[in-house]
Amino acid sequence: MIHPFLRALAIAAGALVSPGFAAGQTLYEYTYPYNTADLNENHFIVLESVGSQARGWYYGTSDEFDSAREGYLPGFFVAEMSELRLSETNISFSLTRPERFFASPVPLEYRDVADMPPGLLGDWSVPLPVESRSYVGARNGGDIALDVAGKPRVFRRRAD
Repeated sequence: MIHPFLRALAIAAGALVSPGFAAGQTLYEYTYPYNTADLNENHFIVLESVGSQARGWYYGTSDEFDSAREGYLPGFFVAEMSELRLSETNISFSLTRPERFFASPVPLEYRDVADMPPGLLGDWSVPLPVESRSYVGARNGGDIALDVAGKPRVFRRRAD
């Protein structure tokens, strides 16, 4: 019997290899500096351009909506970016705390948890105090650097 965490990790790893991106979609990855062999907390941004319209999704951890995490593992989420503004050199957007968090990373092929097969990922539930967050950052070549708590969180563009 495969442990549920290992199953979810295998699903997430498969999504990283072939996330099903269409033309006009770009993937950026932030590598969390304290990953372990058992827990990968990388964050992802998916930007999609259709004509002059831009949409985006943020894949991250519950730490985005928590004041401090102590004594428990993070939850994982995907959320559509609201108020997304892109220029050649800047990016800004807001995230509203999703209703559902999961015990393992959301596969990148899913933009909405309603589209995920039931039971794919285990639910995670720890009360989170922060309702929403706003982000500003710079775009430079293949990088997006978000200003998070006064430090840059650098997302590198991944090859298609």
